[in-house]
Amino acid sequence: MTETYILVHIGPVQSWIAQARRTQDLFTGSRLLSTLAHYGLDAAIKQKARVVIPAVGDRLNREASYPNRFLLACSTEDVERVMENVRDAINDGWSALAQDVHTYLSTKLRNPEGELGIAFNADIWHRQINDFLEVYMVHTPNTDDYQADNERLNYLMNARKRIRHITAQGEPGYKCSITGEHEALHDQTSGNASLRDVRAFWDEVRQRHPNKAEFNEGERLCAISTVKRLIHEVDPAYREARFPSTSSIACVQFRAAIIRQWDDDNVRSAVDTYLTKLEALMAAVGVKRDTLYFTRNGKPNREHFPYIENLVHEMGLSWDEPHGLLHRFLSFDGDWLYEDTLIPRTVREYTGVDDEVMKKPTAQAALREAKAALLALVKAARTRPTPYYAIIHMDGDGMGDRVRDFDKESQHHELSAKLLNFAGEKVRPLIEDNIPGRLIYCGGDDVLALVPASDALTAVDGISREFDTLIGNTMSAGIAIVHHTHNLSDALQAARDAEAKAKAIDGKAAFSVSFLRRSGESRSATMKWHESQAVVPVIGKLITNMRAGWISRQLAVEMSPFIYATVPIFTDERRERVVLGIPGQLRHDAFKRIFDRRLGNLDDSKKRDRKVTKEELLELRDSLIDVAEFAPDGQNWHAVATLIELARFLSQMEVPGVAVS
Repeated sequence: MTETYILVHIGPVQSWIAQARRTQDLFTGSRLLSTLAHYGLDAAIKQKARVVIPAVGDRLNREASYPNRFLLACSTEDVERVMENVRDAINDGWSALAQDVHTYLSTKLRNPEGELGIAFNADIWHRQINDFLEVYMVHTPNTDDYQADNERLNYLMNARKRIRHITAQGEPGYKCSITGEHEALHDQTSGNASLRDVRAFWDEVRQRHPNKAEFNEGERLCAISTVKRLIHEVDPAYREARFPSTSSIACVQFRAAIIRQWDDDNVRSAVDTYLTKLEALMAAVGVKRDTLYFTRNGKPNREHFPYIENLVHEMGLSWDEPHGLLHRFLSFDGDWLYEDTLIPRTVREYTGVDDEVMKKPTAQAALREAKAALLALVKAARTRPTPYYAIIHMDGDGMGDRVRDFDKESQHHELSAKLLNFAGEKVRPLIEDNIPGRLIYCGGDDVLALVPASDALTAVDGISREFDTLIGNTMSAGIAIVHHTHNLSDALQAARDAEAKAKAIDGKAAFSVSFLRRSGESRSATMKWHESQAVVPVIGKLITNMRAGWISRQLAVEMSPFIYATVPIFTDERRERVVLGIPGQLRHDAFKRIFDRRLGNLDDSKKRDRKVTKEELLELRDSLIDVAEFAPDGQNWHAVATLIELARFLSQMEVPGVAVS
């Protein structure tokens, strides 16, 4: 019996994941792709096909993350039947998920008069759902030359994907706020709705939905974006506690610091007072008090951080304590924990009220009282929430070349098994257990995660080390550190651009950090993980000592004039003509003088954190010089200066908590 390989690709990946205005969209897009891959793999197994890649055997786990591209093998006579069943399983699965959301939208949302359901144009819905999914399949005989077979499969798939499926129907009218390509849903004839009609429809959806903050003011969605936004409301597989927003990611260390002090009556009282004032604000604008909280089945639905869950368990706290204070504290958006977003616009977004309501004296007074209670909470906690978070984008180096060199199927299968283990057993704990981050996806050698800014460097360093140890390849990373109100799509692009910079380094094994300040110039630094020594631990020590006060943060201010005066500037690509710059040893001596001036008083008994010796600080200084001078002519100094500035910034954030085992 002869055998045939079948390569399957589900897309479009860019539209699934990258087109997102909310973290919930981002996470759900990734999860949906994995779910559809699960449907396809399950159908293949039921048809007695072998799953070559990923290395799942004949048993699947719905909770696992599966890649959108997989390789099957079956008897040649069964190829058409297997392909048909796999394609039908994926398409039918997508249709069923979309239908669940359609039913929710059209029958479950209740207006103030108690009427259920919202009427909308079903033709638009079905057109977009039916035309969106791309399932590409190619096949080739198994010739017992796996290298040649795999090369041919990839050639065929690339050729197949170049043949685009063009639908006869266009997408008229006002477009979706997220995709920018598809007609936004409404209740008029397709293409004939005015902007006022579309806005009125989505205002109605927003007013009826129990979690009004699910939809931004003025936002309008197509069917595809609506499925991503609401699938967690209807499908049990997506009903984990709520995925946190960018604001909640940024301030999670603040919440963790408060939980660690939960036994302190003053801290717990400050939390209770603040929530009471926020609930009073809800009442003052004419909505129910529990409008403040994310809810499910009428009860607060806390944002899901495994790190926080572990911390609560470790401390012996209970979610069922009197009045559910701890549960409520984790069930509202991080926007409410920042002074700069505790403003009328935020109240409107989460309650659906208009400007006139917010202008009423009772509403303004309630808002002032809430701000005062927030300041009291910050004072009681002795720390404040940082407004920045980080997006991490990582990718394995040289993986395509490694796979192309495999001459046996077993080699590819073994690598796939290692990648599955890396994704499930290594990456998730590093992102979600050791620090309070959230993993969007890990497709083996491809990682996307959101973490507090203070934990970003530690996370990428740990992941790259695990990948090197388990897989045997290096990994490169892009990090974008952005304000919690920064546009998510732009932030994701910044992380991808940073990864591209890292990937452009010769030999790779590099990382690139882009620091997008809310105001002021954006900065970036790109370096290898090892520049004479491991770079991230050096920066980590710098952050720790700046935070403790042993090294002045003013060191960062002195770096720009130092570089201008000492680092060579080349005027041609062959690096032969030099403007300015001084010899390396003189540059070393100049930096040492600057660094030594910025050392704190080591005899200061008022310093809160651990003592250090002068020898340790001078060793850190010499490590910075080694890293900076590792590149020819001291060209690493530019990146080191940016990393010192980043260390200054991160050292001002709340101290990360101890990882919970």
